[in-house]
Parts: sequence; C-alpha cells; structure tokens
Amino acid sequence: MAARIAVIGNINCDFVFRVPRLPRPGETLAGSAFFTAAGGKGANQAVAAARLGAQVSFVGCVGADTTGADMLSHLGADGVDISRVRTDPKEATGSALIMVQDSGENSIVVAFGANLAIGPEHLAEHRELLQNCDALMLQQEMRIETVSEAIRIGKEAGCRVILDPAPAREDLPAAWREVDVLSPNETEAESILNSLGLDAPSDLEAAAALLRRQGPKAVALKAAARGSFVADGAGAVAVPSFPVEAVDSTAAGDAYTAGLAVALCEGASLVEAARFGNACGALAATRMGAQPSMPTRAEVEKLLA
Repeated sequence: MAARIAVIGNINCDFVFRVPRLPRPGETLAGSAFFTAAGGKGANQAVAAARLGAQVSFVGCVGADTTGADMLSHLGADGVDISRVRTDPKEATGSALIMVQDSGENSIVVAFGANLAIGPEHLAEHRELLQNCDALMLQQEMRIETVSEAIRIGKEAGCRVILDPAPAREDLPAAWREVDVLSPNETEAESILNSLGLDAPSDLEAAAALLRRQGPKAVALKAAARGSFVADGAGAVAVPSFPVEAVDSTAAGDAYTAGLAVALCEGASLVEAARFGNACGALAATRMGAQPSMPTRAEVEKLLA
C-alpha cells in the first residue's frame, strides 16, 4: 500500500533571482535570471512525497488571490489532496524571495502571509485524517502554537510525527521533544543546541545523538554534501551523500525529509530511510526551483541503483 501522509504547513510563491553572489548592504547587483515557482516548505514536502508515490493530504491556508489559486493548482496537479486548504480573505498568499548564488547556495526571506491564519483551533477538525495516516509532516513556517497543537493531536491519533524545525527560530514548539523524528539541517541543529558550529563530521554525529537524547525518538540531521547523520536508540550513524553537480539547493532539504518520511512509512530502517532521503535531496539540488526540482520515484530508484 502507498504511504498515507498528512502535511500541515505553508504554501508560498517563490520569487527566485540567480546572482553571482549576495549583494552587500546598499548595493544593487545584476542578476542573471529570474523566475517564479511554487514553494513553501510544507507544500514542497507534500509534492515531494506525492511524486515518490505517497497518498498526501494537505492542511494549510492561502490568500483569496490569484497567487493562491495558482499555488493550489500546482499541488493538485501532483495529486495532493487540497480539500482541507482554507482561504483567508484578509491576508495575501505567503511569498519568499530567494537569491541563488552561482555556487548553488541560497538565501531566503519569507513573508508568511495567510500561512499564519491556521491556528490551533482549526486542527481538531482534522483528527480523523491523522487517525488514518501513517505520518504527519510539520515545519515551522506557521504559528508555533499551531505546530505544538499539531504534534499533540498527531501523537494522540497514533500517527508518526516528523518535524522539520525550519526555519531556525528561538521559539521552538513546546512539544518538539515528543516527536518521532526531528529532521533539522546544520543551522537549525546549531540553533537548538546553542552551538557555535558543527564543522567536522564527528560534530554532526554528536549533535544528532545529543538532539535525540533530548526527547525525539529519532533524529535525522541534514548536512547537504556531507550527507546526513541519524540517531535513535541504537546510536548515531553517518549516512553518505550522493555526489552531484548542485545548481540550486533550494528545497533539497524538503526533498530529503519527504523521502525519509515515505521510506519510514514503507518499513525502511532509519539508516535506509536516510539513504533514500539523501538520494532525493541530491536530485533536487541538480535543478532550479523548489517544487519543480522534486524528483520522481523512478529517478530516485535509478540513482540508488
């Protein structure tokens, strides 16, 4: 059976600039390209999971504008169930300004907009959905109290709860220690641990183990070209990356987390799921854009082979 995954998260329209480097304060810098794309960490992960073969339902909010309608059409086109997405008449659909350097690294500024209209009070109506799902995927591009309530309801429903604590924030959801899988990147792990840097692979492995000891049943720490570092009750393990020529790292972490979730729901071990996630993230980094870069199941299996 296909994995059944619910995503409670954000939907954004991405405004993407290709630049040789980031501009200095007060500087006007000429970019080499510009395009818009469907994005938002929650929506990215939903599309990624759907392309990997999962049955995906999305809970979120867009504005009553043409941008929101366009973003929903992209989700629907990938087979994501959008029947639970609300429309807010007062706020604009979320948006992100993304500058992608020639090296493939990016910098992102997000305006949450209608994504903040989903509050804890809106989640009770989705309890039945979570009772019939294998996993719930969450991120931090919405109100933190909403994330905390989603974790609580997901755990009560017996659903595997996977939290991507992105973007890094000082106010983590109160229930973050109760999740089944915590999947931060290096920056987010540093923020949670108040660390000055995770430079060596041994630092990353130790960070995954330390995060796991703080409550989550498992940790999958994303480290881009260095692969990922996972920890559970059996200990911490480094999972090597797949070497690719990266052109845009935007949403590569979302592809990883979605791949991890799908593989776990299909019965893979944590290490096996991390390897599958590494392949998903590597493929996403070879293409421009967020949702446009999410790989298909066939592409991932080809890379794994």
